[in-house]
Amino acid sequence: MLLSAGRAALAELRPGEHSQKAEEAAAECDTLAASPFDDERKSDGVELDQIDVSRAIPACTEAIKANSGPAMSRLARAFVKKGDYEEASNTVAASKIRA
Repeated sequence: MLLSAGRAALAELRPGEHSQKAEEAAAECDTLAASPFDDERKSDGVELDQIDVSRAIPACTEAIKANSGPAMSRLARAFVKKGDYEEASNTVAASKIRA
């Protein structure tokens, strides 16, 4: 479901809009949910207990729609922080399908 939503969101973007939206979404997701131990992070990263799930989940979902690969692991971290282990597991599984 997440993957089809991403394809639909990409189809709605105008030429040139994809890269800007993708960069913004990926940067916000990175800032809000990247692990300090993630070698792909662009920010300092945040500890799991510091993730603001109310902001990170929507930001990382948008980053995934914009085709940001690292956003999948960051979204999974946000779901773990929220205590939604099933959705975290589903996100990890979906990331393996995308790879």
